[in-house]
Amino acid sequence: MLEKPNLNYIKDISEGDKNFENNLLSSLKTEFPKEYEILKNNFKQQNYLKVALNLHKLKHKISMLGMPLAFEIASDFEQDIKKGHTEQYETLLLVLIKLMYIYPVYSPQQIL
Repeated sequence: MLEKPNLNYIKDISEGDKNFENNLLSSLKTEFPKEYEILKNNFKQQNYLKVALNLHKLKHKISMLGMPLAFEIASDFEQDIKKGHTEQYETLLLVLIKLMYIYPVYSPQQIL
């Protein structure tokens, strides 16, 4: 079971600045789906080095959401894909899909 996102890290680095928190969450909500699509397209084209780079960007967003298991899955796949190993691709997609649709990134109103 994938852990749920939390805002602890974002709240820590914001030092209580709600505008900063809202802007960061808005950026995550906008960028995450776009980067996910780019990753999928690069995978479809078998451009695995680009997939690794795409995933590296996504990992930072995952870590900001306080999800160590999801981060570990992404990190493992990042290393595997660099070697051309694609066996865990579906597992990675499930993690990313859950982040976007089951546990969508918190809306700014949830912080206020």
